[in-house]
Amino acid sequence: MALEPIGAAAPIHAPLARSEFFRIRLTRDPDVAYANVARILAEHRARPDFALERCAEWIDGFGVECLTLADDSELLYVNVGDTYRATLCYVPGRGVFVSSWGDVYEAADRAREEADGERRCAYCSTWGDVGAPCGSCGRDAETGEPWAEPLRHVRLELGYALRTWDTGKSTGRGMLARTRIGYELREPAGAVLFRGDDFGPGASTADDSDDALRGLCGFLFLRPGDTDAEYFAAYSDAQRAFAESSDCELLAFLYSEEGPGTFADVDAAEGGAA
Repeated sequence: MALEPIGAAAPIHAPLARSEFFRIRLTRDPDVAYANVARILAEHRARPDFALERCAEWIDGFGVECLTLADDSELLYVNVGDTYRATLCYVPGRGVFVSSWGDVYEAADRAREEADGERRCAYCSTWGDVGAPCGSCGRDAETGEPWAEPLRHVRLELGYALRTWDTGKSTGRGMLARTRIGYELREPAGAVLFRGDDFGPGASTADDSDDALRGLCGFLFLRPGDTDAEYFAAYSDAQRAFAESSDCELLAFLYSEEGPGTFADVDAAEGGAA
């Protein structure tokens, strides 16, 4: 490829701001690189793929690559050898801008998750509903692990959902052996509030019983003041906000040992929808 003339001034209406361009790690003279990149972009607005290809040498790139984003639009970017290193990017409707392709890809995923309530499977990257096995590989979409043998999947009052599964693990031996149950509590909007695999029902409590669920709720709905403050030290901001909320206070009452709260099995009530 023939070298572009150097020393040319950037067009008055450059398609890329100087301050934005200088986020790219450069080995060439920054002003010279900017002038040539801005000129190339201005001259080849109709061919962003061609323009980025010609710009690559000015930012120490290795050609142009393409990938499909979560909204099905295509991202073109100059490969600079690192997922999160700033480079020249192009997305239809947005034009040319500076970012890392990793940041653009993840931002598109987050936008789709917020808009549609879906997420990529951690194992095969297929999009699907949260709280259900991946429709492509059948694994747990959140963890990428094989979908665990389900115990219960229920709706709680106020729209919360609780799912439990057999982890295949236990603690203790013989008469002291206790199974370990996995659990996941989701808020009404679908976000996961709590997820773990360390709950153990009592020795005489069936793993898939309402009593086991009430015992689990006793931990999930603990509020500041119910136990030592250290219990909440590892809580995330979202978990802490929930623990301090009126929802948590009401759920703690409804699902106390003698509370009036009910467990509506999802499979029976909603045809298996999450």
